[in-house]
Amino acid sequence: GGSLFTTRGAMRKLPDGTEEPVVLKIRNPNAAAFVKAGYDLATTVLDKIEAQKKLSGKDRRNAGTAKMVMDLAQQWCIADLNETTFEQDDQQFRRLVEEFNQAEGQVKNVPVVVPELRFNNPQVKSETEAKSETLNHFLQDEQISAEEKRQVVRNLADFFNYQLTHPVTDIDGNEIFIMHSDPHAGNYMVDKTDQ
Repeated sequence: GGSLFTTRGAMRKLPDGTEEPVVLKIRNPNAAAFVKAGYDLATTVLDKIEAQKKLSGKDRRNAGTAKMVMDLAQQWCIADLNETTFEQDDQQFRRLVEEFNQAEGQVKNVPVVVPELRFNNPQVKSETEAKSETLNHFLQDEQISAEEKRQVVRNLADFFNYQLTHPVTDIDGNEIFIMHSDPHAGNYMVDKTDQ
């Protein structure tokens, strides 16, 4: 399921013969079918709820509203899968991170770092491997002070705010907002070594 398969532990051979660990993100060729299957299952359940005469009118209307939301979500997901500016958006996001670090991260001495891009096309992306622990593990670590955890979460909140308030210019000259496409605690790494 999902739109990407992520492989850690891959190695990239460098021109000098040495190797570096990389992460490969490979687009699921069946992502649209995965979205459709989820949509079909959800709407089947909602259809049954809507048809239940013993439920209140409010519950049946809520099921109808949920179906409209599911329809919009499916359309959005399919449009996202068919989007052709992924590579340019990725570059824009990297520039946005640099701008944030110059404006905010340097002041706090807690920069946001994006792994270095090694290869990118609409089907496969390769980046350097982040040798850190995920934010969710960091936040669960009882040996880390509450203040350190608050500082990291504050910095991440500032980064989200920056994404929402600082547009970038797309390839057509339009102002757009670029955001991390899958923001959850398992997709952010915390470097406790101060590197």
